[in-house]
Amino acid sequence: MVLKSFFAKSILGALTLMVMSGTVFASASGYWTVTTQTVGGGGAWSSDGTANLKQTADDYASFNGDSLPAWFGYTSRLVNSNGTGVSNRVSVAVDRTTHADSTAYYNHYYLNDVRSNPWEPSTTTSRMHFSADWK
Repeated sequence: MVLKSFFAKSILGALTLMVMSGTVFASASGYWTVTTQTVGGGGAWSSDGTANLKQTADDYASFNGDSLPAWFGYTSRLVNSNGTGVSNRVSVAVDRTTHADSTAYYNHYYLNDVRSNPWEPSTTTSRMHFSADWK
């Protein structure tokens, strides 16, 4: 009976540790925010979209395109609620994650500032996902 009890407690403890490790890893790695944003032609700013919470202390942000219809492409960077950039601007591509250096603060919300190329002739609607953390 003691052996079964010890075995059961060991299994329960191991499962608890695995679940807790997975939860910590998942929350420590941040999450994606999907945004659909209107982007003006000629290098104009985008609409604000949805904010993303920085969940780690790393110095990176991540961007990945879903639908990028502009002829000459887009760039993105993280901005705070005042529109001040907190990461460098990087080119964004469909189905490819691009990382930017960031000075974003842990536990603060940030927006995705999408811009068109200066030669872009028209307003477009982009859809991408971004994270204030390394993804």
